[in-house]
Amino acid sequence: SGALAMVSAFGGEDLDDVRGLCEHALEDGALISERGAGAFASAHVLAGLVTIEEYERALDFTDELERAARAQGSVANVMTATYFRGWIALLRGDLAGSEEVLRPLVDTAVENVMVLLLVTMLWSLTEVIIERPSNEALAAMVESIQLPPPFTEVAGGAWLLSVRGRLRAARGAREEAE
Repeated sequence: SGALAMVSAFGGEDLDDVRGLCEHALEDGALISERGAGAFASAHVLAGLVTIEEYERALDFTDELERAARAQGSVANVMTATYFRGWIALLRGDLAGSEEVLRPLVDTAVENVMVLLLVTMLWSLTEVIIERPSNEALAAMVESIQLPPPFTEVAGGAWLLSVRGRLRAARGAREEAE
């Protein structure tokens, strides 16, 4: 039900059902009680909650997820919990707070050649990169990334192109932004 909640929220369909689907996925703590703290399903639930602006519930779940992930040794879900905290800060207008939370994830992604995580972080930080001059290095990174060919044909490739276009438009390079 976590994936269904996310897809429904992203598509703007059955929004009244999204919170219930998320709560169903979280019932009894079963989702995060297994090794891996729910793997991708945890991110799906969080994406559903955040998309329908249920920020407090999402933050509560990030705490639960991080505790479970640490207990189980799931680095990926510790990073997932951290990411959603940073994204929520951004959506609430706290650009500095978002940068503080998400920037270490960018560094981790670069150091470990985690392309999808890197592109996701840069996409999430678009407003921060545009609005906060302290992020010139991130803007340069966006311009310099050369994605592997298969990656350019999926959502992650589109996210990077979106960030690149917005940054170019913000600096007045409208033709390059297209």
